[in-house]
Amino acid sequence: MSATPDRPHPAVRRFEILARRRSVLVRRLALVTLVAFFTQQVLTNFTGALDHFIVDGLSWAYLYAFVLFGLIVVLTAVYTRSMDKVERELATDEDGAL
Repeated sequence: MSATPDRPHPAVRRFEILARRRSVLVRRLALVTLVAFFTQQVLTNFTGALDHFIVDGLSWAYLYAFVLFGLIVVLTAVYTRSMDKVERELATDEDGAL
């Protein structure tokens, strides 16, 4: 008879599932953030696409930066809601039958 169990404890399995889902979500959200930020840098520094003014003193580059701030707020809300949903799903499964 082995001293270590063949199957991990249900709490360990729930934690592993939570960690895996969190990792996938963070990678996706980080990719969206990086693409948005690096696109701004490329458009601002290497092209003239964002140099034109929308209104007096406000260029497209400023508008893009303001939109990036809103993007971060939205992605934070997506992350919070998604992780709350995953945690609720795992919390309702007390017997560990996943």
